[in-house]
Amino acid sequence: MTREVRERRQYSELRSISAGSIEHFLRDHWNSIELSLLPPGQKEIIPQGWHGAGFAYDGMVNFKNLLTESMAGTELNATNFVSWLADKGFFFERGTKWLEPTHAAELLESEATPFLGTPIFRAWRRENVPIQIEFYHGATSDLMKRLSLLGNQGHLSVSDKQQYRQIVALLSSPFIAKGTTKVAQHMGLPEGYRRVARKDDCNATDTTFSGDKLLSLIVDRNNKVQEPLFWVDDVAVATTQAIVHAVVLSEMYNVPLLVRAGAASFGLGGHSDDLNYMKNTLPAMRRYGQFTAGDFGQNMQIPGSEGPKPARIHYGHGSPLRETRFFLSGGGPIMEMMFDSLKTRHKRHQGVLSVVQAKRVDHGPREWGVAIDGIHSIQEDQLYPRYRVEKGTILLTGKQLDSDALPIKVDFDAKLVSPNEDGFRVLNVLMDGVWRTLYEPIP
Repeated sequence: MTREVRERRQYSELRSISAGSIEHFLRDHWNSIELSLLPPGQKEIIPQGWHGAGFAYDGMVNFKNLLTESMAGTELNATNFVSWLADKGFFFERGTKWLEPTHAAELLESEATPFLGTPIFRAWRRENVPIQIEFYHGATSDLMKRLSLLGNQGHLSVSDKQQYRQIVALLSSPFIAKGTTKVAQHMGLPEGYRRVARKDDCNATDTTFSGDKLLSLIVDRNNKVQEPLFWVDDVAVATTQAIVHAVVLSEMYNVPLLVRAGAASFGLGGHSDDLNYMKNTLPAMRRYGQFTAGDFGQNMQIPGSEGPKPARIHYGHGSPLRETRFFLSGGGPIMEMMFDSLKTRHKRHQGVLSVVQAKRVDHGPREWGVAIDGIHSIQEDQLYPRYRVEKGTILLTGKQLDSDALPIKVDFDAKLVSPNEDGFRVLNVLMDGVWRTLYEPIP
């Protein structure tokens, strides 16, 4: 069988599906899912025989066949997706220009790129549950073609991976470090809401984000959290299927939602070797291979680069009601991209940073779930003894006894994170996304 015939068969195997059929299946079978949340400090291990065996987690959502039956091996084209949104009362615009649904769908599939950071596609509504969806590049834009070309190569060199990362950064740059205050006002959200922004490399079926949301709702209930929620989903590439799932979840739990994505994909693999992989469906993209982007996590993992650790919460600058959550492993590079963007704009991250590790698990290719390590918020003061340093204190980097000391004036509160060392207080301080080890002489 020639490569052309083989790929033609792979494309034809994707069945056309409607957004409405996904919604109906999700709503009709939602009660079949199983949630498992362990008490803080306890872990369980994914058993042998499962995909993901050996992974230690503190929370898991087993969707069973809810996502495979409704989404695996499907194509949800832009026209049907946009029509479904229109039926739900969404308006469409690009910048200050109103769009008809047909034009909005064309833009999703186009080569369009953002102008001055403005999305090429915005769908929004205020009635019922306020929701806004933004795409910043067309599915056949130059960045998506370059991403697909690299993603279909299989093994990437370090240079290729660096190019891949750069493309992902460019797809995400208009929104990865952008705030949500104006959007919340536009959506009519009341003051005092708690925003949880989830950031990852891609969203194929919404398994990770939805699983984390469901487990977090239980944590919030157990902790008697009172503030109304606002969910934000940020990814470089999202399938239309995943966004349907996210919208339905938002409606079922009555939580306002903002989705921001670099570009759209319309196909999902349906075989055991390509489940959860985004597939190219548009003729302009098929020439680059069957996959939209390949394996994001693998393609962005550069050997020797150490990413953040899971199950840690770092308190940044600003309100504790603003949390930004990253999902390893793909979320590690995304976090770096966010801080790089903030640095170029001379801004500091606002709110709380949390890092968790999520792993897709299944007991057979037709049953999906997600296991998460770090679902419980770990307060820093529960980990180590603390010594609070007041703002304005002069600290030193490097020990005076064996290296030159560089004075740094702390313009926010810092905390001790390890015992005394050689007559110095040792502090790890998060400064604009970079952990710095500081040494303060003990009087």
